[in-house]
Amino acid sequence: MSFRGLFVIVAFAGSLWPQTTKPRDPMPAALDCTLKRGEQWVDKSLYADGKIRYSYLYSPRSGDLYVAYWNGSKTAGKLVQYQLKGQRCSILNDAWIISVKGNLDLQDAMGGVYTYTELKKRLAILKEQPVREIEISDVHRGSSVCTSPLTGR
Repeated sequence: MSFRGLFVIVAFAGSLWPQTTKPRDPMPAALDCTLKRGEQWVDKSLYADGKIRYSYLYSPRSGDLYVAYWNGSKTAGKLVQYQLKGQRCSILNDAWIISVKGNLDLQDAMGGVYTYTELKKRLAILKEQPVREIEISDVHRGSSVCTSPLTGR
């Protein structure tokens, strides 16, 4: 058997191997980064009972992650926009989620009208996502490198 024939067999066999890679779960890095910063990003009142509730949108291709950290009734909270690249987790923006006459809105988002509009679109989607809940004590405090242009760190 020639080298070329062996290469074809190995290449074909490799294509039959089950593909087990799936996009990584972005939340461990985001939770690690958010809670490393203390109360600055997610107010303690949102997890005073020892549980943090959230829903998220993630695009593995771009690394964009939007997380809504909710109160127990999903009527208020904090929206945080992240950029994930390898072990680096950057917090790009955050805003308070508030209820105005029964409708959710954002307060104190950075970046002007365009950014506010984009975040508001994502908030509407996040409101419809299932809420996940995790005990604060179960949050893995790992080696994520956390940065934010909002604080200069």
